Amino acid sequence: MDKDLVSGLPKLEVNKEIVCAGCQYGKATQLPFKKSDYQASAPLELVHSDVFGPVKQSSLNGMRFTITFIDDYSIFVWTYFIKEKSEVFSKFKEFEADAEKMTGYQVKYLRSDNGREHIATEFWDVEEEISQLKANLCVRYKMKDLGKLIHFVGLELTYAGDNCLLHQTKYATDLLHKFSMNLCKAVITPMESGIRLYVDQGKEIEDPSEYRKLVGSLIYLTLSRPDISFAVGVLSRYMQCLRKPHLIALRRVLKYVKFTLGQGVWFKREHEPKLFGYCDADYAGDLNTRRSTTGYTFMYGSSPVTWCSKRQPTMTLSTTEAEYRAVAMVAQEGVWLIRLMQDLHPIVNYQVKMFCDSSSAIKLAEISVFHARTNT
Repeated sequence: MDKDLVSGLPKLEVNKEIVCAGCQYGKATQLPFKKSDYQASAPLELVHSDVFGPVKQSSLNGMRFTITFIDDYSIFVWTYFIKEKSEVFSKFKEFEADAEKMTGYQVKYLRSDNGREHIATEFWDVEEEISQLKANLCVRYKMKDLGKLIHFVGLELTYAGDNCLLHQTKYATDLLHKFSMNLCKAVITPMESGIRLYVDQGKEIEDPSEYRKLVGSLIYLTLSRPDISFAVGVLSRYMQCLRKPHLIALRRVLKYVKFTLGQGVWFKREHEPKLFGYCDADYAGDLNTRRSTTGYTFMYGSSPVTWCSKRQPTMTLSTTEAEYRAVAMVAQEGVWLIRLMQDLHPIVNYQVKMFCDSSSAIKLAEISVFHARTNT
């Protein structure tokens, strides 16, 4: 620049006291980080780590990423090659064993660029994090440690080792007593097979308040009972035009709740669980509007984490279209869950599978070209 080797460039006044000349010529928009005053006083007291990749051309063994560990005290560098970012923790354990054996010291602190591969749950000491959180809260607020969560606004947790059952047994029992159904005869299904409910058929109910209260209570019960979501969703459509068949069908749901009082959602600790979903559609199941109903559930390992039964917003002209809309809805939920899990630190570096029982809807989703007959 000083010798005018390149013509046409503007003359810049470089202030080397603020930042280097190269950054000013390159029009850097951010000042460099301040130099750290901390320096490790022993080997492995502070280790820096970062991951590079993925590279376009993988190695002969399929390696696409590189992870490095740098000792702040000795500036000694360990380099490992990995196929996926999910292997970061296993390589860290391998580095930890090699480095501690080589130096005779233990790794005390690990510093990274806050990448998601370094904030996975495997790096956490959960008990230490919880204890630190409690200590921080006690400084500001008067708190009392009540131990593990057992009851919370109608929800109950029963623990069995590392697993737990989320249920609402007491809430369901109180619900049966409140609506005088505690002595009823139990049934094994929440709805009759092939039941046909209409808006304008049957005797009108003068006071719909009991029906509305019961529907609201059952909606809250679906927090731990996905098996009644469809039945409660269907019966909640008739709160403005209540008829006697609707009330009979709703009381049948209570009879089923009595038969399954202790049921709930079982959460099981598993090694490397994966997220996947199931979906289905009830074609033209609403006899009044001829709209279909979408139902789906997502599993994380063997534990259900979210479920839904919802009437589709528009009418469909075929079972394929109804199933395809269900697939689209479960795909949207899957994208949202992936982003939620990334915020909670589990790395989703695999394809989330979605299962549908309609071969025509699957083929429709696989084609890359849409035309008038397949546009839904």
